[in-house]
Amino acid sequence: FFFNDTATTESDTLARLDSRSSAGAAGLGTFELSKHKSEIRGTSEEELLPPLDSLKLGELSASQESSTDTEPRESQEESETLSESKYFMQAVAEFADRYNRDVTQVLEYASKVTVNDPKNRSRIEYVQEELSIEGIPEIIAHELQKYIVGLCDVESSFNAAKKSPDGAQGPLQFMPATWKEHSADAENILSLVAQIDAAQSKFKQIYTHLIHTCGVELDAIKAEFFFGDNEHFQKEFLTPVIINSFNAGQGTLANVLTWFVHRYPTQEKTKGIFNAEEVVSGYDVFFTMAAQAYKEEVNANYRDDARAYVPKVYGATKSLENFIKV
Repeated sequence: FFFNDTATTESDTLARLDSRSSAGAAGLGTFELSKHKSEIRGTSEEELLPPLDSLKLGELSASQESSTDTEPRESQEESETLSESKYFMQAVAEFADRYNRDVTQVLEYASKVTVNDPKNRSRIEYVQEELSIEGIPEIIAHELQKYIVGLCDVESSFNAAKKSPDGAQGPLQFMPATWKEHSADAENILSLVAQIDAAQSKFKQIYTHLIHTCGVELDAIKAEFFFGDNEHFQKEFLTPVIINSFNAGQGTLANVLTWFVHRYPTQEKTKGIFNAEEVVSGYDVFFTMAAQAYKEEVNANYRDDARAYVPKVYGATKSLENFIKV
């Protein structure tokens, strides 16, 4: 529904990504570069990261752009149809289908015994049971504990020996500079045990940065799109933002969040993006932000792989759901 395979070669795709990295975004601050332009399990980037043209994203009409909120909130709620996460979930289902195709290959690595684990757990068991992040809300910590499985799959297929052309290494593909910042075990970057410890530090840093940098924007999104429901906001919006930051950088996502609040200050402004009769809700709030930020070239570092990263992680997790305990 959203992502179509094309005949574009990998070199064409990388050229397109490289051209995007040099476009715009001057004066937007220092951001982490998105890490991955390499092949994933031998599948070209274009097959996993199709062009945005295949997304069914509409443009806001001129009348919608100039409209103002004149109705009371209650009457708007009665007249609006909510998308209820269905577009995000359709993208997740499509990626899950793709990852299902080689789940056996992934399990060959995921089922291996974790080195230096006294309990001799498999890699997939270890990442679920050992990811424990203090200092962040319990809901988000639980969601990250669940989706760390998909994160390992997307990044390396649980192959601890994987090294990308950009220099990222290990099961979670840490770049050397990021590794030095978050790991006390500087010489053992390929260790799954050390990588999970570093991931805990990285996730906490991302959460803290976003709360301190974009607290006002996050509060506005929670109030407008989630009606103040903190549980659904943390699960369906803030967790995807944190996972997206792991790939694209928390500075980049902070910039995207600020843009989104100004571009779509009310839920009504999202009507027509997917369906003329719907406004976005649930996971579709994040999905809209990601797709439109890429489409409007909000940040040079928010590229094709970044906007598709979260549904890929959720899809990979779904493909391994029979092996997930959380």
